[in-house]
Amino acid sequence: MLSMHSCCRAGADEVTAVESVGHLAEVAEHIIAINGGSHAITVVHKDGRYLTSGTQPDGRPGDMTSPADLLVFEVGCCCCSARCCG
Repeated sequence: MLSMHSCCRAGADEVTAVESVGHLAEVAEHIIAINGGSHAITVVHKDGRYLTSGTQPDGRPGDMTSPADLLVFEVGCCCCSARCCG
């Protein structure tokens, strides 16, 4: 959440947030709205590896209006395996 607002404060016209977990995407939209960022931040509920931009070959719009100028990833451990977190 912090990185999205930082991008807006730095002057980004559009910010696309990608969240693969449905309820977290909904929470993100709610927090963005409360903080007045809905005009610049769009939340996409999708696996970020499959994010699209522009018009797709079949005519559908992509997830973003144009390719990203900057990508910021917030990556956290999503498992409880001792091999990963230990």
